[in-house]
Amino acid sequence: MRLDSIRVLPGTGTATRVTQYGSSVIRARVAYQADAFAAALQGHTSAAVTVDDSAELVASDNTMFVCAQDVLFASLASDAGQARALASRTIVFDVVRTYALQWAERYSLAAVVETRSYLNWQGLGDTDAPAGLYGWKEVATAFGATWLPGSPFEGARYALLSHPQVHDLPGLIAAYLDAYARMLPDG
Repeated sequence: MRLDSIRVLPGTGTATRVTQYGSSVIRARVAYQADAFAAALQGHTSAAVTVDDSAELVASDNTMFVCAQDVLFASLASDAGQARALASRTIVFDVVRTYALQWAERYSLAAVVETRSYLNWQGLGDTDAPAGLYGWKEVATAFGATWLPGSPFEGARYALLSHPQVHDLPGLIAAYLDAYARMLPDG
């Protein structure tokens, strides 16, 4: 597949921001820093990267998706046949580590980014930790990513991947999607 575009869908939910001055409700787009994430991703790919406030995945030729959990599950609930086909072109982010590998395998996702990795990218965690995502081991081999064989972070088809030359999450996602898209048929 030729990768023409990547759509970032942070979902329609809200979050509560708590500071020393009180609390306020903010949109998921703000909480996930979706615009900054898309801009950082754009810096690593020639595909057009856009942020979309839609609540569901919508088919589009040569497009990959990076979305929040609520977008994936709303899509699966509304049109299971179409959504399952789109799941294979979707990276879901902000997934609790204990579910990340399980969801990747169960829904045949393109990949999963666990909460810790996303928080690290946002500067809210260990900013020195290498970026990681749960992706296809076959794709990892194609672009030089690595994983720990036999670890609890390895499943039948997926594993927690990192790359020795790519240390930021947007760069890892861009490199992964480029390799992944080359393995998919056109459309």
